[in-house]
Amino acid sequence: MKVKIADLEEEEEKTRHDEQNKYFELKNKELEAAKAVKEHEIYMLNKVLESMLGKTVEQRFEEIQVEEVRAKRQAEIDAQMKNKGKG
Repeated sequence: MKVKIADLEEEEEKTRHDEQNKYFELKNKELEAAKAVKEHEIYMLNKVLESMLGKTVEQRFEEIQVEEVRAKRQAEIDAQMKNKGKG
């Protein structure tokens, strides 16, 4: 009798475990599908931006980085000139 109860409990545990695995497999597929949709949206946004800019997003990004570095350097030069004027 105790063996049968243990076997039934083991079978219930296995069934519950299998159901959890199925749930997580479905959830994973759902998340992968949502990720694919987001990746496609980002791809399309990049295409729209590239069309509007007339250049790739990466090119424009690099241009902005260069502009920021130049502005930072100019601010440092201006600050140094201001400090020299005080001294």
